[in-house]
Amino acid sequence: MTRIRLAFIGLMIVALGAGHAFVLRADVTATNYVTRAELVTVLLSARSTTLPAIENNGQFTDIPKGSWYENAMLAAAQFGILSPDTQGNLRPMGSVSRAEFLKMLSFTFGITKEYPYLYTDIPDDAWYRKYAGIAQKYRLFELKNPRSLQLRCHAQTAGCSLTAQQPMNNAVRTTLQALAAVLGGTQSLHT
Repeated sequence: MTRIRLAFIGLMIVALGAGHAFVLRADVTATNYVTRAELVTVLLSARSTTLPAIENNGQFTDIPKGSWYENAMLAAAQFGILSPDTQGNLRPMGSVSRAEFLKMLSFTFGITKEYPYLYTDIPDDAWYRKYAGIAQKYRLFELKNPRSLQLRCHAQTAGCSLTAQQPMNNAVRTTLQALAAVLGGTQSLHT
């Protein structure tokens, strides 16, 4: 069972323990994924928030009036937990990616997005990069490649420590700086 499913089950238990009732789809099997509507409903229930009655007013055409998830989806959009896609839809029956799950957790429970993390396979310009620390801190996802947690380090010897009057000392200084970097575990060295 994946950790995202375990986290979802844990949130359902927390929500039920807090006395909140919510409705999930009837076709729950091991192969079905959690929908955005289900996750938002569970997150808001676990947050112990009494949801205000919110009118759609046609803003989100994919949220049918009177549906079991209408109020939760609209509240999640209002609280910033859920963002509409480029067409302005909330996609209540769409599946939830790991990045979206982390973002929703962060916004629902006020988890800081600035946890340090060691993942090296996340692009610098990815919108979900700031949520990666949450996954690492709470060990939400299994690693596919343990090397993605390796720290990559580059070092350069200090040219400011060299002097024109002592060329033999310069060679020794540079050698010692390079040796210190290599013994310290650097993967890249510039002398």
